[in-house]
This record gives sequence, C-alpha cells and structure tokens, in this order.
Amino acid sequence: MAPHIVILGAGTGGTLTANRLRKELPEAHVTVVDQDDVHVYQPGLLFVPFGLARPEDIVRPRGAQLHRGVEYHQSEIDLVDVEQRRVFLADGMMLNYDVLVVATGCRLVPEETEGLIGRGWTRNTFTFYDLNGATALARALEGFDGGRLVVNVVDMPIKCPVAPLEFCLLADWYFAERGIRDEPFDEVSGEIFILVWVVFVTDNRIWLTVCKRPVRTASIFTSRMSAVMFWKRYCRC
Repeated sequence: MAPHIVILGAGTGGTLTANRLRKELPEAHVTVVDQDDVHVYQPGLLFVPFGLARPEDIVRPRGAQLHRGVEYHQSEIDLVDVEQRRVFLADGMMLNYDVLVVATGCRLVPEETEGLIGRGWTRNTFTFYDLNGATALARALEGFDGGRLVVNVVDMPIKCPVAPLEFCLLADWYFAERGIRDEPFDEVSGEIFILVWVVFVTDNRIWLTVCKRPVRTASIFTSRMSAVMFWKRYCRC
C-alpha cells in the first residue's frame, strides 16, 4: 500500500517539501493542508514598499504551486492525534497518515511589543514582513517627502535576519532616485550590528558597500562604549 504523507502548511517550506517528495517518491500519496489558498512569495515582500514588485506579482493560489499529483485541501486544523496517526480538520474531514510533516511556519506577533500596535500602527509604523504591511508601507513611502526613517529590529529572532539591512540599502537607493536623499536620516537599532556582521562574514563585498552608506546608528547596547567596542571588534571596514 502506498504511504500517505500529510503536510500541514502550504507556505514555502510545505510547498517545496511536497514537490520534492512527489518527485522522489512518485508512489507516495502526498496531501497538503492549509487554512487559505493565498501563497505569498515572501522574499518579494521587501520590494513592494519601493514599487519594485506589485502585491499581485507575488501572490499565487497555493494549489497552483504544487506539482501534479499532490492533493491540496483547504481547511483549518482542529486536532492532531499522533498516537493514532490522524489529523482532524475543522471542516470535519479526517486524514490518516504514515508520515506527518509540520510546516506551519511562523506568524507575526507585534502585539507582544508594548505600544507597537498603538495609534500609529499602519499609519507611520509598519512592518514589511506581511503583505498588508508591505502594501501600506508602499503607500506611505510614496507620499514621504523628507524627514526621518527609522528601521528597528524590535527583538530577535526574526524572519530573514538580513532583511532590515537590505531595506536600508533599498531605501537609500529609493530616496536618492527621488532626489530627497541628501542627509543621513536612517537610524538603525543596535541589533543591526550583529546582522551586518553576518553579512560581512558571508560576503565582504556587501559589507564594503554598506560602509559607504550614510546611515546613522542608534545603539540598544547598555552603553555607547559597549556598542563602539562591538563595532570595532566585529565590524571592521
């Protein structure tokens, strides 16, 4: 009897897993479950605020991303019975499985940072880590004609740790193209130091580019001296 592989989550991880299993194990029955049918290509979110990608360019139906022969079922998950190897779905369907892959990903929880989703949320405070936030930020940046842009890493870990640094470089280009990038106005939280260091170790050419950008830094370290020491020790340029 062909094994039944159930994958919970049709994001990037679940989709790649399903398609690879379909290719490597053509005899297996592969079922993917997700609560909606909207697959967002998350690496593209970074480009939406700067008009380099439109929301509709990075959205596809989840089922359309799966290879032929992979079954897709849209429903929320009610219960997983690991002893009986069963998944109970909110729509009443029950799936038996031989192998279960949990690829439900992560979700943003801005409400866990006190004050973050206050009166300014989606008005002058944004995230570009989801489609709604990136789209709202695009509208805000389009009408931005000068002032201060703060890129803040509230806490770690975050999805795609290098994305805040990439955002700074894109913002530098974007405002220069619009002719309003005359003075340094970006402030980067201290944790960006760590992220930049990772990029430096990975590719020195990227780090040399970063060093030339006029970006102010506002440290979250316990003292200015500790931030400077960290910078000199790990972020040489």
